[in-house]
Amino acid sequence: MHLSLSKVGKRKLEQESHTFQEKWERAYFFVEVKNVPTCLICKQSVSVSKEYHLRHHYETNHSRNHEGYTEKMRDKKLNELKKRLKFQHDVLLNVNKISDAAMKCSYVLSEKIARASKPFTDGEFIKECLLSAAEIMCPEQRHAFANIRLSANIVPQHVGDVAGNLQDKLRGKGKSFVAFSIAAHEGADVDNAPQLAVFIRGVDETFDVTEELLDMVPMTGTSSGNELFVCVEESLKKFNVDWSKLVSVSTDGNSALVGVEQLVTELKSKVSGLCKDTELKSVHGLILQESLCTKKLKMDHVMDIVIHTITWIRSHGSDHREFSALFTY
Repeated sequence: MHLSLSKVGKRKLEQESHTFQEKWERAYFFVEVKNVPTCLICKQSVSVSKEYHLRHHYETNHSRNHEGYTEKMRDKKLNELKKRLKFQHDVLLNVNKISDAAMKCSYVLSEKIARASKPFTDGEFIKECLLSAAEIMCPEQRHAFANIRLSANIVPQHVGDVAGNLQDKLRGKGKSFVAFSIAAHEGADVDNAPQLAVFIRGVDETFDVTEELLDMVPMTGTSSGNELFVCVEESLKKFNVDWSKLVSVSTDGNSALVGVEQLVTELKSKVSGLCKDTELKSVHGLILQESLCTKKLKMDHVMDIVIHTITWIRSHGSDHREFSALFTY
């Protein structure tokens, strides 16, 4: 018992000896910065709060210049060094704030460029506009605007970071879904390359509804129903969505153009394999602009031929791309 008490007392004395003492400030010109003893004169830090280390540093490096100081002179010098340290800290803090604000602006503007479908190279032009406006309205803040990074290489990186963050949030929400539905739409990008847009709409236990664009998948080949199913399956895998909670699927467009019937069949087979008592509901939109046009203009004899021709071309993905390329020359 006596030995254990002596060990406790020894440990307590060691802890006290490692605690920074206020008297060391005037004696050795040291202060504690983030629990680390730091010399006010040379800004060098000491790993352990022991008087021996602080005294050794002071006597080795600074005692020659301050050994003749009186107490008042040491107090004055100590206050000056503390004020200088605080000023440096405030300047650094302000620089960090400006840097953080510039980084935030860079992400916000990059997101706006992406949402507006503008070229990433427009970021440099936007920065030039900001700098010109800053020179007129607030010249003293021009350096802050100059820190905004919107180069052609930075903007896509920031857009990717934002997209990744949104995907992570959607993955988190997907885990709480008690039921969800998907919508698949086959379209084309600006280069007329086919792509499949997959949307998801889910609800959790609190009836909070989430509806987002899940994925945009480029299509190749003939855009068959099996290929559509593989694209949808891969999109759901990326977000770790529970297939057993899929309750409905929605498709649109002419069923002759894409293999939507086969897609729905594959999805129903997938869900029924996981939950035998669950029947996947399917909805398909058939109202096309062409159909409305023929009824309004009463030109069925013309539109029937046009629609039949376009349907045949678009139902063959490779032929469609070759046909489109033919008219670009």
